[in-house]
Amino acid sequence: MAMKAIESTQLSKRFGRGVWAVRDLALAVPQGAIYGFLGANGAGKTTTIRLLLGLLKPTEGYVVIHGHDVARDRLAAARSVGALLDARSLYDQLTGRENIDVTRRLLSLPTAETDRVLDYVSMHGDAARKVGHYSLGMRQRLGLARALLGSPKVLVLDEPMNGLDPDGMGDMRQMIRELPSNTGTTVFLSSHLLAEVEQTATHVGIMSAGCLVLQGALSEVLGRVPREFSLRVKERAVALGALSRAGYAVKEQEGRLVRTLTDGDEEAAMLNHALHRAGVSVIEATQLRGSLETLYQQLRASERPPALDLGINDTMRRAA
Repeated sequence: MAMKAIESTQLSKRFGRGVWAVRDLALAVPQGAIYGFLGANGAGKTTTIRLLLGLLKPTEGYVVIHGHDVARDRLAAARSVGALLDARSLYDQLTGRENIDVTRRLLSLPTAETDRVLDYVSMHGDAARKVGHYSLGMRQRLGLARALLGSPKVLVLDEPMNGLDPDGMGDMRQMIRELPSNTGTTVFLSSHLLAEVEQTATHVGIMSAGCLVLQGALSEVLGRVPREFSLRVKERAVALGALSRAGYAVKEQEGRLVRTLTDGDEEAAMLNHALHRAGVSVIEATQLRGSLETLYQQLRASERPPALDLGINDTMRRAA
C-alpha cells in the first residue's frame, strides 16, 4: 500500500472535563492530492490542523506526515510541512522580500529560495513594497510563498481564500490547483467555501462535531449525491398535474420543475414519458450532478447533535 502524505489513527483531543474537540480521527490523504477539509465553525478543523502541525499534543492517537510520526520525530515531520495559517502574521513594517528572507534564514535555505517562491506566486513586482500597504490578496499570496520555502512535501492551507475578491480567489485557486503537478506537493486545504473546494480539490473530508463523517475522492463522494432532473416546460400547471398523477413529486424552482432522482436515467425517461402523454411541451430537460453544497446540507440535516455540542463549540472558540 502506498504511503499516505497525511495519516492519522484514532486522533483525539480533549479540552476540559470530557469535552472532545476531535474524536477518533482517521485521516487518509493520498500523496499528490488536494484534500479539501470541510466543516462548520466549531466542527474541529482548527484543532485538527494544530494536531497535524504538532502545535497541540493529542489526548489519544497519532499523526504521520510523509512517513514521520509527529510525536516521535517532530523535527523531520516539521521539515516536510509548509503552512499558511494566518496572513496577518506577516511583518507590516518589512517589505515582502524581507518577510520571506526572515523565514528563509531561520530555515537555513539559500538566498535563491526567496526569488523562487516570489516568482511562483507572481510577487516579484511588489516584493520591495512594505507589507503594511498590501491588499489581503497580496498578503495571502505572500503567505503562500513563505509556506513554499524549502519545497515542502505537504502544504497545509487554512482558509487561503477567506476575504478575497473574485479575482483574488481565481488567482489563488489556480496556484493551488497547479501545486501538485508543478512542485509534487500534497495540499491539505481547510475551508468553509464549498464551491471553491469543489473547483479545487481532488479529495475531501467532512467534519461534524469533532468527527470525520465522510472522506474520499471528490468524484466518488459526489457520486453518492442524488442527481436532480430540471425541466423547463410551456404548460407548467398541466405538467404538475400529470407528474402528480404519475406519482412524481417535483418542486418549482426559478421557473423550472425540479425532481431529485432516485433511479437515475430510467426515472428521468419515465418523467419525460409522463409529460409526453399529457401533451406537455418540454423546452429543456437537464440532469444536474450532485454538488458538495447538496451533500453538506444532507449531512447537516441528518445530524443528531450530541448533548455536549454547545460545550464543544465553546471550547473550540477558546482553543482557536
